[in-house]
Amino acid sequence: KGDLPTMKDNRIVMYRKSGLLLLILLIAALLALAACGGSDSKNEVSQDEANGSADTSLPQTFMSANGVTLRYPQSWVARDLVEGPLVYAVVANSQAVLDDLDSDAPGQMPAGGFFLTINTVSWADLAAALGVSDVAAVKSVGVMGVMEMFYTPVDMTPSDGDSFQFGNVEAVTIGTIEAARASFIDSDTKSYGFNIAYEFDDDWLAWIQMQALEGELAGFEGIAYEIIESITYNAPAG
Repeated sequence: KGDLPTMKDNRIVMYRKSGLLLLILLIAALLALAACGGSDSKNEVSQDEANGSADTSLPQTFMSANGVTLRYPQSWVARDLVEGPLVYAVVANSQAVLDDLDSDAPGQMPAGGFFLTINTVSWADLAAALGVSDVAAVKSVGVMGVMEMFYTPVDMTPSDGDSFQFGNVEAVTIGTIEAARASFIDSDTKSYGFNIAYEFDDDWLAWIQMQALEGELAGFEGIAYEIIESITYNAPAG
């Protein structure tokens, strides 16, 4: 079993002090309850050029060990990053970005780089992490309410005192998906991004992060939302 300090010190969190920290804290608190163990291996990049999708802008398909299946652009790369019990489906617009995330000594986001990560969490996990026995009571708060519990909005102007800052949680519609979104800025890496959460079904939620350098995020929003719209989910047996 892992522990909270170990999970907080993993290279993904140290490099991207992001909304993924919430999910890591939640799952780290629930390691003793986990029914399925995580693998230390990493899936290779999917290059499914034979995918018959009618959406020619997203011709490749990636199937993650966390139950997520998604489509992504021809020149992009995708794989799983596995850290203990956590499995992140990661899509990046270049191998350099993916290699940097996977590095033992990651640096600043490469210029023109963009990545999107998808993780999953259940309402039961959220309730247990919050110390609430009534899962229905947590669900009644909704995705917006849960995100607001963990993301405290502050001035989004970068400052030396606190390098990582969140904006307000807001409701967004991505195709037919009703989601909650919180913007963030990391002045250490001069990068901006969004954390997005929404329900897959009555039991499971998607927890997504997208990130790019300052001034470059807007250019990736459209394709990121197309990728999110393509996501389907089948909970792994455990």
